[in-house]
Amino acid sequence: MPIFPPPGRLSLTIDSHELRRAFSAFATGVAVVCARPRGGDAFGITINSLASLSLDPPLLLWNLRTGSRIHEMWQRVDRFSVNVLAAGQDDLCWRFATAERNTMDDGEFTVSDAGAPRLPGCLAWYDCAVEDSYPGGDHVINIGRILAVERRDDREPLVVYGGRLHDLGRERDDEAS
Repeated sequence: MPIFPPPGRLSLTIDSHELRRAFSAFATGVAVVCARPRGGDAFGITINSLASLSLDPPLLLWNLRTGSRIHEMWQRVDRFSVNVLAAGQDDLCWRFATAERNTMDDGEFTVSDAGAPRLPGCLAWYDCAVEDSYPGGDHVINIGRILAVERRDDREPLVVYGGRLHDLGRERDDEAS
């Protein structure tokens, strides 16, 4: 039985800059996770690690760097929203990507029926309850149980590729299922 990778071809040292550059070759959507921790102010954090996990039960996952101020605040969160950014919402992306500007004033968001802060004008919203979390290297993998979902069809997504924000551009004829 062949061994993969072949002996001697496995690099035990991976340059973190090169790894980050390789990860940036994968185009992905941009979202802001918003929450109000018990006894604290509402906050948001820009992510591009959003993934669907399960349809039954409805679950999603996203990652958060350990040791950050947001990670500590996250320990007191029960409900949260994932706000999928639309093309033209670059300002929200950059604002919540900056640690010093993560907290939100009451007028900047609405509160969903599930009790989670929501940003206006997004392409989609997922209202979630914290389901579980697992260690993943220098990050925590957060799992949310989706309580409600809403999507707008009149907007295009904001996309990150190569470390830069992009709009989708032209649509292809073939459709992913």
